[in-house]
Amino acid sequence: MDTLSFQLSTYSIEIGNQQLTLLPKEFDLLHFLYRHPNQVFSREKLLDAVWGDGTPTDRTVDDHIYRVRKKLGTLKSGIKINTIRGQGYCLIKGSSKEKTLKIADPQFEEISQSLLYTYHLYGNGQAIKSLLNNPAFGIEPPSSLQMPLAFMAGDYRSIIYDSSISFKEKSLFLLWVYLLLEGAKPACEYFNQVYTKQLFTPLQQPEFDTLSRILFLLLSRNFDEALEAIVFTEGKITSSNDGFYPFFRITKLVYAICMSDQREIDEEKALLKVFFTEKPYLREKGIFLIVTGIIELIETKKRSGLALIEEGIEIVEHSQFNSHMGLAIAIMRFFLEKECTDEALQLLVSNTSTAFFEPHQIEKLKSEIKSIFHRHL
Repeated sequence: MDTLSFQLSTYSIEIGNQQLTLLPKEFDLLHFLYRHPNQVFSREKLLDAVWGDGTPTDRTVDDHIYRVRKKLGTLKSGIKINTIRGQGYCLIKGSSKEKTLKIADPQFEEISQSLLYTYHLYGNGQAIKSLLNNPAFGIEPPSSLQMPLAFMAGDYRSIIYDSSISFKEKSLFLLWVYLLLEGAKPACEYFNQVYTKQLFTPLQQPEFDTLSRILFLLLSRNFDEALEAIVFTEGKITSSNDGFYPFFRITKLVYAICMSDQREIDEEKALLKVFFTEKPYLREKGIFLIVTGIIELIETKKRSGLALIEEGIEIVEHSQFNSHMGLAIAIMRFFLEKECTDEALQLLVSNTSTAFFEPHQIEKLKSEIKSIFHRHL
């Protein structure tokens, strides 16, 4: 059985060479159920998850389920939405024969999850998709990776509207999306409130304490506190084997550019060049090339600078981590504010932003994100 692919920009789904267009709420309903297979949801739960604060009725859910079932019947998908009497609805993926492909072996599970984490670490989104989209491999992502993978795929809508995900679990993702929508300073205000109130999970604590804090402070031009966070993080990330190492060094490079510290710029560039020769972290390498290109633009090396930036953008795109393309755009916008006002870079950022924003339609999510922050902060 092939995996359903959801295209938010057209409210359509694809499986194999088949395509089907749905109405917006049909799309949202199927998307939610598909992300939670084999789970039973009452009408009230579905109303909360899909319709939010609107005023639909139980009958609204039944009508939409009926229409989605009818449209799914035109596809050879193996997907069914079952009615569980007295409880609600449950989506089933494929047949029982296909389910036997899952390998119920602890050693296999450990190896397969280690492989997923390794590909995630190295920023190889294509490999991750290949593993998860082919049922013959029998691999399912661990719960700790499900939301990062949704973020990687640019599935912002499901993270935001899924009421089964607590605010603490998705606060960091909301902050990153809000950074793209409203800019660094408003996002940093929310970040400080979330950080002060410790509204995140223990698993996210290291990232909040180090990389995220540095970047939000840097992009909002709070350089004094950013330096304090850098010094703090320097004592935490002491080895190049640390998964946070390359991006930490990139944040130090960004800080050095803002401080016009040429010695520090040269030192960080040299360290990162050696690192990426030994460990091809795609996402971070792409962003490093973008920042290096900006340095060359500042030094009036326009042709080579733009070439490096374009190469960096291409590498981030190749990684298939939509989340990091958003981060690359945020960094380029930051430098356009003051350090590098090159017109060609402005055009490049504008085109890259349009290509990024339109398919995901994240502009439409702004009011909902603000509403979530106001409810919890």
